Amino acid sequence: MQNETLIKAIRATFKKGDDLDSAIADVKAAAGRMSEIKFTELAMTLASDKYGVAIKRAESSGKLMWDSKAENYETAKKRVNRLIAELFPKSKSEDVEIPAELLKAAKQLAELAKKYEGSRSLASKALAAAFAK
Repeated sequence: MQNETLIKAIRATFKKGDDLDSAIADVKAAAGRMSEIKFTELAMTLASDKYGVAIKRAESSGKLMWDSKAENYETAKKRVNRLIAELFPKSKSEDVEIPAELLKAAKQLAELAKKYEGSRSLASKALAAAFAK
């Protein structure tokens, strides 16, 4: 029952497009204490159906991923990300400005790690190992 209400509320936000403030309250009420991961997967599945954007599970992380080449990819992603941001706001501590030099080094690490299977996990482990020394 709760999932049906939540599904209807999420679909209503897709119909409203960018003017969805009135529908957000319904989604928040229907989602209750649902985890961000479960909510994201449900919203992505519904957006996939609505906008015709394929999703699949990433082998390395198990997370759902959009087909970024699909025609309505940007719209589907925007709608889902807006919902997630409204329901699961990030804390102030997560809004940290990253120095340009550190961001550049992180991008270099990411590019290097892409050559290997499980690149995100590998890059995280490499960074942790560097701090451990």
